[in-house]
Amino acid sequence: INSGQTERAEPLVNGLIIQLKEQRRMKDVVRFLHLQGRLAEQKGDEDAAWTSFDAAHKVDASYLPNLLSLGKLLYRRQAWDEALKIFQTLQLQLMNIPDVETKVDVYHHLGMIRWYQSDHRRAKDMFRRAVGLNAQHQPSLEALQQLG
Repeated sequence: INSGQTERAEPLVNGLIIQLKEQRRMKDVVRFLHLQGRLAEQKGDEDAAWTSFDAAHKVDASYLPNLLSLGKLLYRRQAWDEALKIFQTLQLQLMNIPDVETKVDVYHHLGMIRWYQSDHRRAKDMFRRAVGLNAQHQPSLEALQQLG
């Protein structure tokens, strides 16, 4: 996967998912369903990515990497209400996310969703939180400037 050989990785991942389901190792199934979705994204197949991310979410709605991928996919599809729910769930889990840039990403997406929903007060709050974690986060700084 890291070397970009997705064609070789896909059948292996698919086989592992089947095997893990048979063994009822659902925590592992979630990880590989998420990986399957990431592979689909790399190929540009958002429908297949959605299917995998959604399946992983149904197995474990708290798996953070999948929540982030699912939220971003919903955001790209402009499914604002659904994306908002996912990113709000991520916001509640921020203490479990060690990476500051991921936290900034969550706040920024929440800000953008609120902006598209015409909730400018909450959008500004989210952008400010993003900038509070990374004072150089240009997309949030630009959004704050545009919102005034």
